[in-house]
Amino acid sequence: MNTFERRRSARLVVSREDIALVHDQEREIPARLVDMSQTGALMTLFLPPAVDRGFSKFIELSMHDGPLVLHVKARVVRHSPEFLAVEFADERAGVHERINAKLERLAQAEGKNQKTKAATSGG
Repeated sequence: MNTFERRRSARLVVSREDIALVHDQEREIPARLVDMSQTGALMTLFLPPAVDRGFSKFIELSMHDGPLVLHVKARVVRHSPEFLAVEFADERAGVHERINAKLERLAQAEGKNQKTKAATSGG
């Protein structure tokens, strides 16, 4: 089974700089969203080499959501020294709607980026 087959939702690749903050126990780790779906996200971690790279089973993410900050509880599904993959595990009212709204905004921004790239490359 490859990675694509394991995913339950289509992922949106995030090409623009979209920063998240990973809250794990007493640590706050900056990260960049690589891709995101309705059910989870993949992030690049910004960790100095000497920092412990282990994670708890559950973490919380803070992500920009328009002018607000979206806080989402998530389960760590895999990690490496550079990456963290999570499955959203937040059942609080309104969280899934805000995740979907963020995905819509990201898709719109990605569409604008693609149009701009095509216009500047002549095709």
